[in-house]
Amino acid sequence: MVNNGILKIENYLNQLNPAERKVADYILAHREKVIHLSITRLAKEAGVSEATIVKLCQRVGFSGYQELKIRLAQSESGEDRSERMHIYGEIKANDDIKTIVKKMFQTYKYTLDNTEKLLEEDKIKNCIDMILNSKRIYFFGYGSSGIVARGAELKFKRINFQAEAITDVHSQKMVSSFVNKDDLIIAISYSGRTREIIEALEVAKGEGTKIISVTSNLGTLITDMADINLLTSYGTSNTPLKGSDLASRLAQQAILDILFLGVTAASYQNTVAALNKSGIILQRNKL
Repeated sequence: MVNNGILKIENYLNQLNPAERKVADYILAHREKVIHLSITRLAKEAGVSEATIVKLCQRVGFSGYQELKIRLAQSESGEDRSERMHIYGEIKANDDIKTIVKKMFQTYKYTLDNTEKLLEEDKIKNCIDMILNSKRIYFFGYGSSGIVARGAELKFKRINFQAEAITDVHSQKMVSSFVNKDDLIIAISYSGRTREIIEALEVAKGEGTKIISVTSNLGTLITDMADINLLTSYGTSNTPLKGSDLASRLAQQAILDILFLGVTAASYQNTVAALNKSGIILQRNKL
């Protein structure tokens, strides 16, 4: 279980109903204050019923409001508040290069650090086993997630795995129509709500294909269909001037790299031999 209360709420934000979202937004804006509020007081402050607060807590995986407050307190005690306050800095027209560099790396650090907190060792191990026991691996993704998918394809091909990145809707649906229980699809989607990927996964799921999702949003159709969900940090709002879209891609890539290195370590002799062989071939192309 993910212990950080703030991260769990962020990963469910887009799936909450309006009343639950009001509570979540209030908690995110007043996290230190909420630790000391009774459920009755929070309900009054957020303008919702106590039942809505309980439902929100249960939706994000807590037994109730008391556990949420405990997790929030743990989050606060382990976080650098001064850094948190500056992490959302949007790039301004008058920012110099030094400031832009600082804001960008703060965003990267924030996203990667929180993604690390969200990763669960047992899930990573199970994903590695699924990869090792699959005949073929398909990486599904669009846009920036498609770039991550193509990078993963190249890495796994270098260690002699049958891997392919599928980054357009027609190919995804076509592949999904002939996969089977021996295959694995790793679906990469920041939102977890990409309609085309969901439609393709529905077909593949019907064929018994194993699915791993890499996403920032729990409670979506993609996470419902996946056998295992690997979460990236929800981060800040995704606007070009905040760099969060770039940071989310970096977090996705980090997770795929962890899986790649885990597979490499688990089948060390074979993968090292494959890396050496492919490395020799690629070296011939260099001047």
